[in-house]
Amino acid sequence: MLPEDTMTNILLDIHLTEARIGRTILHQDTAKATFRFASKDILKKHGVSDSAFRHSYDFYLKHPAEMDKLYERIIDSLSLQESKLMPKDGSVTPAPPTPTLSRPALLP
Repeated sequence: MLPEDTMTNILLDIHLTEARIGRTILHQDTAKATFRFASKDILKKHGVSDSAFRHSYDFYLKHPAEMDKLYERIIDSLSLQESKLMPKDGSVTPAPPTPTLSRPALLP
């Protein structure tokens, strides 16, 4: 079982990568292939095997309250990142649509 911090960081990277690819690659087949490649790099970056991630993810799927805690942390991290990108003068520029946080495409 992966530590909560590790699982949160992996899911955060997965969702950011998925959003980046979805916004830049228009062809769905190419986007899926790119994401599969990128997801391997994400797990490698965190020093986690695919099977360890899947085992932990399955645990969280069976324990929704725990999964909710992970996603509260992910949303907080995304909000913090967004606040750092906002202009210091208080002006607001329209933001691109926020991707929905759904089950990562990494999993079947």
